[in-house]
Parts: sequence; C-alpha cells; structure tokens
Amino acid sequence: MACDTEWSEGGVQVVKVHDVQTLRDNLAACAAGFDREVQLPNDLHREVELCTGPDARNARFVAYAPDGEPVGSANVTVHAGRFGFLWAGATVPAWRGRGVYRALLGARCRWARSNGLDRVGLYANRATSAPVVAGLGFTKHGPMAYWARTPQTGSPPRS
Repeated sequence: MACDTEWSEGGVQVVKVHDVQTLRDNLAACAAGFDREVQLPNDLHREVELCTGPDARNARFVAYAPDGEPVGSANVTVHAGRFGFLWAGATVPAWRGRGVYRALLGARCRWARSNGLDRVGLYANRATSAPVVAGLGFTKHGPMAYWARTPQTGSPPRS
C-alpha cells in the first residue's frame, strides 16, 4: 500500500499529510483534540518536506468528516529503521466515540507495515486511547513516568 493512500472507516477519511493544507488540518485537529491553541511552525513548507521528502523519518495523518472538516490527527516517527513510535493521536471532542482514533491508528499501522517496520508502540492514556489499543491487540509494557524539573535561578549547573 502506498504512503499517500487514503483510508476510510465509518465515514471518516484518513489522509497522509502531503501539502501545507493537510499539515494545517493535522495541527488544527491535534490542537482541538488536546484542548490547546494551534501552534503553526514558522516554515510550513519545511515541515511538509520533513514528513514527505525522500529522507522523511515520520508521517502525519489527518482524519476528515464526510463534510471535509478535520476531526482527528495522528503521527508516527521511525526509529532505527524498524520501529514506529505513534504519537499525537487526537480526536476533536465532538467526534469522540465515532471511530476516528481507530481509523487513524489503522492508517498508521498500515503505513508502518508498508514501510517495512517490524513493530509500533505508543504511550496510551488510561482513560482514552488505552482501551482502544488494548482491544486491537496492543500489549501493555508498563506505566509512563512523568518527570518535571523546577527551573533554577542563577547560573546553569556545571557539566
């Protein structure tokens, strides 16, 4: 299956980011899904090249409702040429529970397989994505620990 193939599930169409508009839609849906402000990169054309060019190590996807509204986003980054890390899977709140996340997950898994990746993995929120990925056969390998560092005043630490 080609990298630029479109996938469809439950009336939702998933498209691999391939131009500035699909990147904008990916970023907008991600921001809405995570209840954040949209932050556009300074150079959108460069960001598109990073996920579509000949040396791209990542792929971005956007899910569209039948009316063309972006309703979800998700990405995958290739590590060591064999492992795909799935990240930033998000669904716009009004579209949750309607198969958007599942469609995005399927698109990323099919893309990974078609690009020769052996495995994919992700951090899954217990209340949202964990039940979905568990139901699709993903296995749990432990909790994620969040680390925070309080900024220090004064001079930076010595190395």
